Amino acid sequence: MDTHAEPIPAHAPISPPPPPGPEALRPVAPSERLNALDAVRGFALLGIFLVNIQGFKAPFGKMMGALPASTDTTLDQVAHYATRLLAEGKFYPLFSMLFGMGMAIQVARVARAMKSFPGFYWKRLFVLLLIGLPHAVLLWYGDILIIYSVVGFVFMWFVRARAETLAIVGGLMLLISVLIALAFGTIGFVFTPSPADAALAAPDVSPVMTAGEAPPTGGPFERWIDMFQQSGSERLQPNDPRWMAIETDAYRNGPFFDSTLLRASSYLMMVGFWVVASGGFFHILAMFCFGAALYKAGVFTPERRSWWMVFLAIGAAVGLPLSALYAFGGAWFGDTSFFYMIIAFPCNLIGGPLLSLAYLGGICTLVQSGASGVVTRLFAPVGRMALTSYLLQSLVASFVMLHWGLARFGEYSRGDGALFVIVVYAGQIVFAAAWLSVFRMGPMEWVWRSLTYLKPQKL
Repeated sequence: MDTHAEPIPAHAPISPPPPPGPEALRPVAPSERLNALDAVRGFALLGIFLVNIQGFKAPFGKMMGALPASTDTTLDQVAHYATRLLAEGKFYPLFSMLFGMGMAIQVARVARAMKSFPGFYWKRLFVLLLIGLPHAVLLWYGDILIIYSVVGFVFMWFVRARAETLAIVGGLMLLISVLIALAFGTIGFVFTPSPADAALAAPDVSPVMTAGEAPPTGGPFERWIDMFQQSGSERLQPNDPRWMAIETDAYRNGPFFDSTLLRASSYLMMVGFWVVASGGFFHILAMFCFGAALYKAGVFTPERRSWWMVFLAIGAAVGLPLSALYAFGGAWFGDTSFFYMIIAFPCNLIGGPLLSLAYLGGICTLVQSGASGVVTRLFAPVGRMALTSYLLQSLVASFVMLHWGLARFGEYSRGDGALFVIVVYAGQIVFAAAWLSVFRMGPMEWVWRSLTYLKPQKL
């Protein structure tokens, strides 16, 4: 998300920072921009929004099914499989690699300024944590900023290593994440009651009462707690119809306090599952290492552009088949907990990053060749103000879906969600281009940098 400054031509060389030399520590100057990486970052934000919108518009349990619902339209089914094949588990690794690259660039700049890198980046990551906390509690329980800040504190101990060392550490972290996912997947499958297999394809739910049904007592959060207390030894999952009905009621109807408590609780559960049970902490650390390694190896210099075609080849030959197994395996082998926990998810932990590299290589090739200036014009401005763009997506989606806005939660299908993302992102392209024609950086980038440098930055 380390983006701000004036654009450079789409055909400008992609090169590392100039040789070391004392300089004042300041935001990145226009001549230091890596324009292709801004375009990749902007493209990644589109993919991230395509995945995140599923949680913004409907209960989380609806995302758990490997198969589309029986009532889905053709558009819904296309959106379901396309998102699983091309987006889920592909764009957060890409964005994480870019974050690792940005951190490596910052290391070089801080070293040239003769400053203490740990002290500078501690402040930078701490401010990111402060931004992420209200985002997770008030807008989006899938927030990534808090996790980035925590993983970033660990990554500081590796970021100054050589490219070869970073690649080895990244490989080990990726292996650990896959082994953790396999271990917890096996445990989860063994202890999951057999009816849960069929429940993976989440049913439709509605908070509307049926005829003769007594109205629920207490607020949504109170009913959610009661559900757990009454379940006893029963293992509840987010795709439980009771859970999804309470979630829909809270986010569509409020009140604010209940929906906030439920979102905060969902965030803690999400982090607990994703970071601990699925190895997410190690997976993101691996992506940070890979991104920094690619930058330090000079992969983004014109002399090594042949690597970009290698990324495309690996993504097509290995990443795409593994992603296809994740996307279509439920239809091929049956929508079972065994398939999802032990086969599909671990495959996506490997296939996703490989497909991310293909995206990276493809966009870098287009931008560097100068043959597709439209790529830069569309994606780079959004990528240059990535933090603002990411938070703005959450704000717009929350306003449309939640009770304090238009209260459309639970009403959009998967196809509707994809169309919503395209419309909102098109607006972001216009907004980012207009903003950056006047200002040097996005508004949230200005806040982040001003608090990091402990003085207002030039806007």
